[in-house]
Amino acid sequence: MYSFRPMQAPSSNGSSELTIIFLFVLFLLIVSSAATGIYFYTREETNCNKIEKSYDCKFNDNCKWNEDDSECEYDTDTDSDSDTDSDTDSDTDSDTGVPYQIPLSTDNYCNDWGKIHQDVPGCGRICSSEDKRGMKTADDDNFVLWSRDADISSECITASEIDKIWEVQSDSSSNRKLADGYTLSNYPTGTSVKCGKNDLNGEADGVSDSVYRVSETGTLRHYPNGDIATSWDPDWGSSKTIEDCKGLTLGDDMAMKPSSDPATATDPVTGTQSGVAVAEIPHHCVLHQDAKTNYLASGSTEERWNMFYDSSILKSCTDKNNPAWDIDDDERKEECENAKLTGGSLLGAFRNCQWEPM
Repeated sequence: MYSFRPMQAPSSNGSSELTIIFLFVLFLLIVSSAATGIYFYTREETNCNKIEKSYDCKFNDNCKWNEDDSECEYDTDTDSDSDTDSDTDSDTDSDTGVPYQIPLSTDNYCNDWGKIHQDVPGCGRICSSEDKRGMKTADDDNFVLWSRDADISSECITASEIDKIWEVQSDSSSNRKLADGYTLSNYPTGTSVKCGKNDLNGEADGVSDSVYRVSETGTLRHYPNGDIATSWDPDWGSSKTIEDCKGLTLGDDMAMKPSSDPATATDPVTGTQSGVAVAEIPHHCVLHQDAKTNYLASGSTEERWNMFYDSSILKSCTDKNNPAWDIDDDERKEECENAKLTGGSLLGAFRNCQWEPM
């Protein structure tokens, strides 16, 4: 006869062991992922440019992947201090604080002291002052009081930052003043100007006779006498007036402009003609005043500028001053002014250097 025994439930020991093994493997995966994240978040936080793989770049919150250049860059949008540095770094003139700022114009639009002149990509020329603002159009200058609609799109208002530049006073949107950190647009290079207040030579307000030339770098250079002034600007007597020169920089005095004809050179002291050529003013090659502004305005970052500044951007200008270069000043000037900004996709995009008096 067959003996019949009741069936027994399988032992739970095997199932428990499998569960323990599964949990252990899961724990190792979690630790590994966390370690990888910590590695890229800490060690690579300030080394986005060293990350080569797009996945690793995107994994780091401080970086972003540039599809055009196939390289990892710093993500400036993650800067928590967005109301301070990041507002003025990108697309902004580091000296004036104003995005896309250009000199006062030589036509009838935005040509008077006390205004800020901007050329905003996609918007065109925007002019603003304590009293008015507007945008240059083909049919209408559209320069109106703050209390009126200036017909400027919200995108252009944001890009130009005119609402921040001209700070509201007494909770009245039509009562404005220039906010701290911003500088009015200057006159174009070569303009003869006088100071209405705070003359840079220290002369009393209202009686100053000093006339200055706006230099390539925006400083004001004094004309020591009328002959020197005339050599640069025959109409210097009809100079523009800067209402208040406080905060502007005084450069070196102007010397007589070199004559193109040695036989008709003018003596800088007596003003008489002589057969001796006036000495050529020494020049050198320096970084262009708009180099950084144009670089940032193109959409690149402060970090990329800093990365290429010493190694290529500045070097491309200062190398032109190397005395070992056996070329004359005309050739040196041409080499200087043909130098272009370098780095990434901006190769050859903008003038890098300018030739100016020492």
